[in-house]
Amino acid sequence: MRIASAWRILIGIVLLLIAMAAGTSVSTHFTPQVAPPLGIAFGFLLLAASVIVHEAGHAIAAWAIGWRVHVISAFSLGYLPAHRKFHRVERSGSSDFAGFVFSSPPAPDGWRKGSAIVVLGGPLANIVVGLCAIGIADSWARFSIWGMGDMVAVGALGLVSLTLGVGNFLPFWGHGQSASDGARLLSIFFGGSLAGERPVGNWLAGQIADGKSNWPSSLQERFEREPPGDAAVDTYIRASFLLRGGDLGGLVRLLDGSQLMQEGRLLELTADYAFAVALTERDAARASAILARVPESMRSAFNYARAQIVLAALNGDYAAAGALVASMRKTAAAIGARPDQDDEALFAAVERREPLPARFERQAA
Repeated sequence: MRIASAWRILIGIVLLLIAMAAGTSVSTHFTPQVAPPLGIAFGFLLLAASVIVHEAGHAIAAWAIGWRVHVISAFSLGYLPAHRKFHRVERSGSSDFAGFVFSSPPAPDGWRKGSAIVVLGGPLANIVVGLCAIGIADSWARFSIWGMGDMVAVGALGLVSLTLGVGNFLPFWGHGQSASDGARLLSIFFGGSLAGERPVGNWLAGQIADGKSNWPSSLQERFEREPPGDAAVDTYIRASFLLRGGDLGGLVRLLDGSQLMQEGRLLELTADYAFAVALTERDAARASAILARVPESMRSAFNYARAQIVLAALNGDYAAAGALVASMRKTAAAIGARPDQDDEALFAAVERREPLPARFERQAA
Protein backbone atom coordinates (compact mmCIF):
# COMPACT_ATOMS: atom_id res chain seq x y z
CA MET A 1 0.00 0.00 0.00
CA ARG A 2 1.33 3.43 -0.88
CA ILE A 3 1.96 5.96 1.88
CA ALA A 4 -0.58 8.32 0.28
CA SER A 5 -3.24 5.58 0.40
CA ALA A 6 -2.49 5.04 4.09
CA TRP A 7 -2.97 8.76 4.71
CA ARG A 8 -6.30 8.64 2.91
CA ILE A 9 -7.46 5.79 5.15
CA LEU A 10 -6.19 7.55 8.27
CA ILE A 11 -8.02 10.77 7.40
CA GLY A 12 -11.18 8.78 6.70
CA ILE A 13 -10.95 7.11 10.11
CA VAL A 14 -10.43 10.47 11.83
CA LEU A 15 -13.45 11.90 10.02
CA LEU A 16 -15.58 8.91 11.05
CA LEU A 17 -14.48 9.23 14.67
CA ILE A 18 -15.36 12.93 14.69
CA ALA A 19 -18.76 12.15 13.17
CA MET A 20 -19.40 9.40 15.74
CA ALA A 21 -18.38 11.67 18.63
CA ALA A 22 -20.59 14.48 17.32
CA GLY A 23 -23.46 12.04 16.82
CA THR A 24 -23.11 10.73 20.36
CA SER A 25 -23.18 14.29 21.69
CA VAL A 26 -26.41 14.94 19.78
CA SER A 27 -28.06 11.70 20.92
CA THR A 28 -27.14 12.45 24.56
CA HIS A 29 -29.38 15.53 24.47
CA PHE A 30 -32.31 13.83 22.73
CA THR A 31 -32.21 10.24 24.04
CA PRO A 32 -29.72 9.99 26.92
CA GLN A 33 -30.81 6.42 27.82
CA VAL A 34 -29.55 4.99 24.50
CA ALA A 35 -26.91 7.56 23.60
CA PRO A 36 -24.08 5.30 22.35
CA PRO A 37 -26.09 3.21 19.82
CA LEU A 38 -28.01 6.21 18.51
CA GLY A 39 -24.79 8.21 18.49
CA ILE A 40 -23.45 5.96 15.74
CA ALA A 41 -26.63 6.46 13.72
CA PHE A 42 -26.55 10.24 14.26
CA GLY A 43 -22.88 10.24 13.30
CA PHE A 44 -23.59 8.56 9.98
CA LEU A 45 -26.44 11.01 9.35
CA LEU A 46 -24.12 13.96 9.99
CA LEU A 47 -21.49 12.46 7.71
CA ALA A 48 -24.04 11.73 4.98
CA ALA A 49 -25.36 15.29 5.14
CA SER A 50 -21.81 16.66 4.88
CA VAL A 51 -21.02 14.44 1.88
CA ILE A 52 -24.20 15.61 0.13
CA VAL A 53 -23.21 19.23 0.78
CA HIS A 54 -19.74 18.49 -0.63
CA GLU A 55 -20.97 16.89 -3.86
CA ALA A 56 -23.66 19.56 -4.30
CA GLY A 57 -20.89 22.16 -4.06
CA HIS A 58 -18.99 20.50 -6.91
CA ALA A 59 -22.17 20.33 -9.02
CA ILE A 60 -23.19 23.96 -8.38
CA ALA A 61 -19.69 25.15 -9.25
CA ALA A 62 -19.79 23.19 -12.51
CA TRP A 63 -23.21 24.56 -13.47
CA ALA A 64 -22.09 28.08 -12.57
CA ILE A 65 -19.31 28.04 -15.21
CA GLY A 66 -21.44 26.47 -17.93
CA TRP A 67 -20.35 22.85 -17.59
CA ARG A 68 -22.77 19.94 -17.91
CA VAL A 69 -23.28 17.82 -14.79
CA HIS A 70 -23.90 14.18 -15.71
CA VAL A 71 -23.92 12.37 -12.35
CA ILE A 72 -24.10 13.48 -8.72
CA SER A 73 -23.38 10.51 -6.46
CA ALA A 74 -23.25 9.97 -2.71
CA PHE A 75 -22.91 6.52 -1.16
CA SER A 76 -23.67 4.69 -4.46
CA LEU A 77 -26.93 6.58 -5.04
CA GLY A 78 -26.61 8.79 -8.07
CA TYR A 79 -28.79 11.52 -9.53
CA LEU A 80 -28.71 11.95 -13.31
CA PRO A 81 -29.76 15.55 -14.08
CA ALA A 82 -30.27 14.96 -17.82
CA HIS A 83 -32.74 12.15 -17.09
CA ARG A 84 -34.12 13.67 -13.86
CA LYS A 85 -33.95 10.39 -12.00
CA PHE A 86 -32.01 8.57 -9.32
CA HIS A 87 -29.98 5.52 -10.19
CA ARG A 88 -27.59 3.18 -8.43
CA VAL A 89 -24.07 3.91 -9.62
CA GLU A 90 -20.74 2.21 -9.05
CA ARG A 91 -18.04 4.06 -7.16
CA SER A 92 -15.87 6.01 -9.58
CA GLY A 93 -12.14 5.43 -9.70
CA SER A 94 -11.66 9.17 -9.15
CA SER A 95 -14.37 9.56 -6.51
CA ASP A 96 -14.21 11.61 -3.32
CA PHE A 97 -14.38 10.09 0.18
CA ALA A 98 -17.92 8.73 -0.31
CA GLY A 99 -19.20 10.13 -3.57
CA PHE A 100 -18.36 11.96 -6.77
CA VAL A 101 -19.65 14.41 -9.34
CA PHE A 102 -19.09 13.71 -13.02
CA SER A 103 -19.19 16.90 -15.08
CA SER A 104 -17.66 18.08 -18.34
CA PRO A 105 -17.10 21.33 -20.27
CA PRO A 106 -19.12 22.28 -23.36
CA ALA A 107 -16.34 21.01 -25.67
CA PRO A 108 -13.63 18.33 -25.27
CA ASP A 109 -10.87 20.94 -25.38
CA GLY A 110 -12.31 23.02 -22.53
CA TRP A 111 -11.17 21.01 -19.52
CA ARG A 112 -8.40 23.37 -18.38
CA LYS A 113 -10.71 26.35 -18.14
CA GLY A 114 -12.79 25.92 -15.00
CA SER A 115 -11.35 22.67 -13.59
CA ALA A 116 -10.04 24.43 -10.48
CA ILE A 117 -13.42 26.09 -9.84
CA VAL A 118 -15.25 22.76 -10.03
CA VAL A 119 -12.75 21.15 -7.63
CA LEU A 120 -12.92 24.06 -5.17
CA GLY A 121 -16.72 23.96 -5.10
CA GLY A 122 -16.92 20.86 -2.90
CA PRO A 123 -14.66 21.74 0.05
CA LEU A 124 -15.69 25.41 -0.03
CA ALA A 125 -19.35 24.38 0.27
CA ASN A 126 -18.45 22.28 3.32
CA ILE A 127 -16.50 25.12 4.90
CA VAL A 128 -19.23 27.71 4.29
CA VAL A 129 -21.99 25.41 5.60
CA GLY A 130 -19.80 24.38 8.54
CA LEU A 131 -19.00 27.94 9.60
CA CYS A 132 -22.62 29.02 9.18
CA ALA A 133 -23.89 26.08 11.24
CA ILE A 134 -21.37 26.72 14.01
CA GLY A 135 -22.29 30.43 13.97
CA ILE A 136 -26.00 29.62 14.23
CA ALA A 137 -25.35 27.18 17.09
CA ASP A 138 -23.34 29.85 18.90
CA SER A 139 -26.19 32.35 18.46
CA TRP A 140 -28.64 29.85 19.93
CA ALA A 141 -26.36 29.36 22.90
CA ARG A 142 -26.06 33.12 23.46
CA PHE A 143 -29.72 34.03 23.05
CA SER A 144 -31.47 30.74 23.94
CA ILE A 145 -33.52 30.83 20.73
CA TRP A 146 -34.28 27.06 20.72
CA GLY A 147 -33.45 24.09 22.93
CA MET A 148 -30.00 22.83 23.83
CA GLY A 149 -30.46 19.66 21.74
CA ASP A 150 -31.17 21.65 18.57
CA MET A 151 -28.11 23.80 19.18
CA VAL A 152 -25.88 20.75 19.63
CA ALA A 153 -27.26 19.08 16.48
CA VAL A 154 -26.59 22.12 14.31
CA GLY A 155 -23.17 22.64 15.84
CA ALA A 156 -22.28 18.97 15.29
CA LEU A 157 -23.27 19.23 11.63
CA GLY A 158 -21.06 22.31 11.32
CA LEU A 159 -18.10 20.50 12.89
CA VAL A 160 -18.36 17.44 10.63
CA SER A 161 -18.90 19.55 7.49
CA LEU A 162 -15.98 21.82 8.36
CA THR A 163 -13.72 18.81 9.00
CA LEU A 164 -14.66 17.22 5.67
CA GLY A 165 -14.01 20.48 3.82
CA VAL A 166 -10.62 21.20 5.40
CA GLY A 167 -9.57 17.54 5.16
CA ASN A 168 -10.26 17.51 1.42
CA PHE A 169 -7.74 20.30 0.90
CA LEU A 170 -4.98 17.96 2.08
CA PRO A 171 -3.24 16.42 -0.95
CA PHE A 172 -3.42 12.63 -0.87
CA TRP A 173 -4.00 9.92 -3.45
CA GLY A 174 -5.68 6.54 -3.28
CA HIS A 175 -5.90 3.58 -5.63
CA GLY A 176 -6.20 4.24 -9.36
CA GLN A 177 -7.28 7.82 -10.07
CA SER A 178 -8.75 8.35 -6.60
CA ALA A 179 -7.49 11.58 -5.05
CA SER A 180 -8.50 14.33 -2.65
CA ASP A 181 -9.53 17.74 -3.94
CA GLY A 182 -6.22 19.10 -2.69
CA ALA A 183 -4.34 16.59 -4.85
CA ARG A 184 -6.47 17.53 -7.86
CA LEU A 185 -5.76 21.22 -7.29
CA LEU A 186 -2.03 20.49 -7.23
CA SER A 187 -2.34 18.59 -10.50
CA ILE A 188 -4.26 21.47 -12.09
CA PHE A 189 -1.70 23.98 -10.79
CA PHE A 190 1.06 22.06 -12.57
CA GLY A 191 -0.80 21.97 -15.89
CA GLY A 192 -3.27 19.12 -15.50
CA SER A 193 -7.05 19.05 -15.63
CA LEU A 194 -9.97 16.97 -14.37
CA ALA A 195 -9.82 14.95 -17.60
CA GLY A 196 -6.24 13.81 -17.04
CA GLU A 197 -4.84 12.26 -20.24
CA ARG A 198 -8.31 11.48 -21.62
CA PRO A 199 -10.02 14.78 -22.53
CA VAL A 200 -11.95 13.26 -25.43
CA GLY A 201 -12.77 9.96 -23.72
CA ASN A 202 -14.09 11.63 -20.57
CA TRP A 203 -16.06 14.18 -22.57
CA LEU A 204 -17.64 11.41 -24.69
CA ALA A 205 -18.44 9.45 -21.53
CA GLY A 206 -20.42 12.45 -20.30
CA GLN A 207 -22.34 12.66 -23.56
CA ILE A 208 -23.23 8.98 -23.31
CA ALA A 209 -24.33 9.40 -19.69
CA ASP A 210 -26.75 12.11 -20.87
CA GLY A 211 -28.06 9.87 -23.68
CA LYS A 212 -26.53 12.03 -26.42
CA SER A 213 -24.66 10.85 -29.51
CA ASN A 214 -24.53 13.92 -31.74
CA TRP A 215 -20.80 14.51 -31.40
CA PRO A 216 -18.42 15.04 -34.36
CA SER A 217 -17.15 11.84 -35.98
CA SER A 218 -13.68 13.43 -36.08
CA LEU A 219 -13.38 12.76 -32.33
CA GLN A 220 -13.05 9.02 -32.90
CA GLU A 221 -9.45 9.22 -34.09
CA ARG A 222 -8.49 11.42 -31.12
CA PHE A 223 -10.23 9.05 -28.72
CA GLU A 224 -8.33 6.04 -30.07
CA ARG A 225 -5.01 7.84 -29.52
CA GLU A 226 -5.71 8.38 -25.83
CA PRO A 227 -4.61 5.93 -23.11
CA PRO A 228 -7.15 3.20 -22.23
CA GLY A 229 -9.66 4.08 -19.56
CA ASP A 230 -12.44 2.16 -17.86
CA ALA A 231 -13.16 -0.90 -20.03
CA ALA A 232 -16.93 -0.52 -19.85
CA VAL A 233 -16.86 3.19 -20.71
CA ASP A 234 -14.48 2.61 -23.64
CA THR A 235 -16.72 -0.17 -24.97
CA TYR A 236 -19.77 2.11 -24.79
CA ILE A 237 -17.90 4.83 -26.67
CA ARG A 238 -16.67 2.47 -29.42
CA ALA A 239 -20.13 0.93 -29.74
CA SER A 240 -21.66 4.40 -30.13
CA PHE A 241 -19.25 5.26 -32.94
CA LEU A 242 -20.05 1.98 -34.72
CA LEU A 243 -23.82 2.48 -34.35
CA ARG A 244 -23.62 6.06 -35.62
CA GLY A 245 -21.60 4.88 -38.61
CA GLY A 246 -23.98 2.01 -39.36
CA ASP A 247 -21.20 -0.56 -38.91
CA LEU A 248 -23.32 -3.26 -37.30
CA GLY A 249 -20.84 -5.98 -38.27
CA GLY A 250 -18.15 -4.09 -36.37
CA LEU A 251 -20.50 -3.78 -33.40
CA VAL A 252 -21.08 -7.54 -33.34
CA ARG A 253 -17.33 -8.21 -33.45
CA LEU A 254 -16.70 -5.67 -30.68
CA LEU A 255 -19.32 -7.14 -28.34
CA ASP A 256 -18.54 -10.77 -29.23
CA GLY A 257 -15.03 -10.09 -27.98
CA SER A 258 -16.10 -8.19 -24.86
CA GLN A 259 -15.76 -10.12 -21.62
CA LEU A 260 -17.93 -7.49 -19.93
CA MET A 261 -20.78 -8.21 -22.34
CA GLN A 262 -20.52 -11.94 -21.77
CA GLU A 263 -20.65 -11.31 -18.01
CA GLY A 264 -23.84 -9.24 -18.43
CA ARG A 265 -22.24 -5.96 -17.33
CA LEU A 266 -23.11 -3.89 -20.42
CA LEU A 267 -26.88 -3.97 -20.08
CA GLU A 268 -27.50 -0.73 -22.01
CA LEU A 269 -25.82 -2.26 -25.10
CA THR A 270 -27.59 -5.62 -24.98
CA ALA A 271 -30.58 -4.64 -27.15
CA ASP A 272 -28.27 -3.06 -29.74
CA TYR A 273 -26.18 -6.25 -29.68
CA ALA A 274 -29.27 -8.38 -30.38
CA PHE A 275 -30.37 -5.98 -33.14
CA ALA A 276 -26.95 -6.11 -34.82
CA VAL A 277 -26.75 -9.92 -34.62
CA ALA A 278 -30.24 -10.23 -36.10
CA LEU A 279 -29.49 -7.92 -39.03
CA THR A 280 -25.96 -9.04 -39.87
CA GLU A 281 -26.16 -12.78 -39.17
CA ARG A 282 -29.92 -13.27 -39.69
CA ASP A 283 -29.72 -15.63 -36.71
CA ALA A 284 -33.06 -15.18 -34.95
CA ALA A 285 -32.32 -17.80 -32.27
CA ARG A 286 -29.04 -16.21 -31.18
CA ALA A 287 -30.46 -12.69 -31.33
CA SER A 288 -33.49 -13.75 -29.26
CA ALA A 289 -31.24 -15.29 -26.61
CA ILE A 290 -29.27 -12.05 -26.37
CA LEU A 291 -32.40 -9.89 -26.26
CA ALA A 292 -33.78 -12.01 -23.41
CA ARG A 293 -30.95 -10.68 -21.20
CA VAL A 294 -32.38 -7.15 -21.32
CA PRO A 295 -33.94 -6.36 -17.91
CA GLU A 296 -37.61 -5.40 -17.70
CA SER A 297 -36.70 -1.84 -16.74
CA MET A 298 -35.04 -1.31 -20.15
CA ARG A 299 -37.67 -2.90 -22.36
CA SER A 300 -39.52 0.31 -23.12
CA ALA A 301 -36.49 1.83 -24.87
CA PHE A 302 -36.30 2.51 -28.61
CA ASN A 303 -33.43 0.09 -29.22
CA TYR A 304 -35.31 -2.80 -27.57
CA ALA A 305 -38.38 -2.22 -29.77
CA ARG A 306 -36.13 -1.94 -32.85
CA ALA A 307 -34.58 -5.33 -32.07
CA GLN A 308 -38.06 -6.81 -31.63
CA ILE A 309 -39.04 -5.51 -35.07
CA VAL A 310 -36.11 -7.24 -36.76
CA LEU A 311 -36.73 -10.50 -34.90
CA ALA A 312 -40.43 -10.49 -35.80
CA ALA A 313 -39.56 -9.88 -39.46
CA LEU A 314 -36.94 -12.65 -39.44
CA ASN A 315 -39.56 -15.04 -38.06
CA GLY A 316 -41.98 -14.00 -40.79
CA ASP A 317 -44.39 -12.26 -38.42
CA TYR A 318 -44.76 -9.05 -40.42
CA ALA A 319 -48.06 -8.21 -38.72
CA ALA A 320 -46.33 -7.93 -35.31
CA ALA A 321 -43.34 -6.16 -36.85
CA GLY A 322 -45.60 -3.68 -38.63
CA ALA A 323 -47.55 -2.96 -35.44
CA LEU A 324 -44.30 -2.21 -33.61
CA VAL A 325 -43.17 0.11 -36.42
CA ALA A 326 -46.49 1.98 -36.30
CA SER A 327 -46.20 2.37 -32.53
CA MET A 328 -42.62 3.65 -32.82
CA ARG A 329 -43.57 6.16 -35.51
CA LYS A 330 -46.40 7.45 -33.33
CA THR A 331 -44.10 7.82 -30.33
CA ALA A 332 -41.41 9.53 -32.42
CA ALA A 333 -43.94 12.01 -33.81
CA ALA A 334 -45.21 12.81 -30.32
CA ILE A 335 -41.72 13.79 -29.11
CA GLY A 336 -40.61 15.43 -32.36
CA ALA A 337 -38.00 12.78 -33.19
CA ARG A 338 -37.20 11.27 -36.57
CA PRO A 339 -35.67 7.84 -37.35
CA ASP A 340 -32.27 8.05 -39.04
CA GLN A 341 -31.75 6.91 -42.63
CA ASP A 342 -30.91 3.30 -41.77
CA ASP A 343 -33.85 2.92 -39.38
CA GLU A 344 -36.18 4.47 -41.95
CA ALA A 345 -35.03 1.95 -44.58
CA LEU A 346 -35.63 -0.87 -42.12
CA PHE A 347 -39.09 0.38 -41.13
CA ALA A 348 -40.11 0.90 -44.75
CA ALA A 349 -39.07 -2.66 -45.67
CA VAL A 350 -41.13 -4.05 -42.79
CA GLU A 351 -44.18 -1.97 -43.72
CA ARG A 352 -43.95 -3.21 -47.32
CA ARG A 353 -43.31 -6.77 -46.07
CA GLU A 354 -40.09 -6.90 -48.01
CA PRO A 355 -36.85 -8.68 -47.03
CA LEU A 356 -34.73 -6.77 -44.55
CA PRO A 357 -32.05 -4.48 -46.09
CA ALA A 358 -29.26 -6.70 -47.47
CA ARG A 359 -26.35 -4.30 -46.95
CA PHE A 360 -26.15 -5.11 -43.25
CA GLU A 361 -26.04 -8.85 -43.92
CA ARG A 362 -23.01 -8.43 -46.15
CA GLN A 363 -21.10 -6.77 -43.27
CA ALA A 364 -20.98 -10.07 -41.39
CA ALA A 365 -18.82 -11.72 -44.05
